[in-house]
Amino acid sequence: MKKSTIRPLSKTALTAALLLELATTAQAATIDVDNNTCTLADAITAANTDSVVASCSAGSDDDVIELPTDSTITLTTALPAIINNVTINANGSTITRDSSAVDFSVIQVGSAVYIANLPILTLNNATITGGARENNNGGGINTLNSSLILNDSIISDNTGGAITLSGNNNSEINRTIISNNQSSDIGGYYGGALSVNSGYLTLSATTISNNTSVSGLGGGGIYASNYGGSLTINIENSTISGNETTLEGAGIFHYDFMGLSDSDINITSSTIVNNISLDNGGGIHNDVADFIVRQTIISGNTATNDGNEIHSTGGTFTLNDHNLVGLSNDSGSTGVTVGVTDIIPTEANLSEIIDTTLANNGGTTPTHNLTPSSPALDAVLPANCATTNDQTGNVRGNDGNGDMINGCDIGAVEFQTTEDDLIFSNGFETPLI
Repeated sequence: MKKSTIRPLSKTALTAALLLELATTAQAATIDVDNNTCTLADAITAANTDSVVASCSAGSDDDVIELPTDSTITLTTALPAIINNVTINANGSTITRDSSAVDFSVIQVGSAVYIANLPILTLNNATITGGARENNNGGGINTLNSSLILNDSIISDNTGGAITLSGNNNSEINRTIISNNQSSDIGGYYGGALSVNSGYLTLSATTISNNTSVSGLGGGGIYASNYGGSLTINIENSTISGNETTLEGAGIFHYDFMGLSDSDINITSSTIVNNISLDNGGGIHNDVADFIVRQTIISGNTATNDGNEIHSTGGTFTLNDHNLVGLSNDSGSTGVTVGVTDIIPTEANLSEIIDTTLANNGGTTPTHNLTPSSPALDAVLPANCATTNDQTGNVRGNDGNGDMINGCDIGAVEFQTTEDDLIFSNGFETPLI
């Protein structure tokens, strides 16, 4: 009999084949929270441990936690820290700390103990409120050695900051409102709203407004530092408005640790207005970061000491790409050079450039519309427009000033006329703060 020419697979090949099959068939678990027999705390524990908890199904791989639509979850004790990749679809629900409870962050991601898989939380369509955290470590959301992808959410009325991102993070914040948060104490670091300490963050179509900081350094809207490693922040089509700090950088504050000089902050097609510092840098304070600012409005900010709009003490600060900076023929800036393509407006009042009231101009986040005669209208030739859509989602390049050229406007928003139909602009889904 002729012997078979088919040779058996080696143990190594069999093992590899089995692992490949398991990898391709493994599926993430969906864990449905009912706020009764399966609470959010139970669901996070099930996702962390890949086991059944209460009536919550066991987690498996990158889990999805579904919250009931438009529910309110009031926490009397802190939730477990999220240590595996998890998506939470909040479906319009609010997660809040009971005001009588001890201080804790509403959401905690990661751990001070380094976790090899660096967990990622994706949080969709949530309201996070009422958190409280000492030392401004993120009363709303605190991450450590982990990443956050935050979409279509509201982070408001938290003490100890809204969101703190620290250590090895690669995060995104999209179409979100970060409003009315405050720092918790004078002695702590970090800021009133969003604090980013090393890592990488993309901020898009987001409004950071009316936050306050009395922290040991500054930063009413955004506090940024390279503490723990290099830092890159990209801000696009976003609004930073009405934030206050007792120290420096009411809109954006950057602090360089130990002379490392390894921070990059890029701001594109955004609006930074009405921020108030009781020290330096009403709009932006830069301590040895490399800033590149493009097609952005920085105007109507105030500082008690120096640099109403921008105060830069080191690094590089690059303008010269169709920005609008200052008021009354004054850039209001120290340590920067305004470029030849930039505009220093002759207008004496911010109200001549934008509508100073945050309002629904389309999309799901409040914005500042331009005025009909704003110098920001059609200031960028179509070929040079930095973004194709604005913060509201509208296509850039409208003939706002009637000169028959569909130029792009400076700032977060393309000019909206009163005749524009905004009835369905935010789908009646997300309230504007």
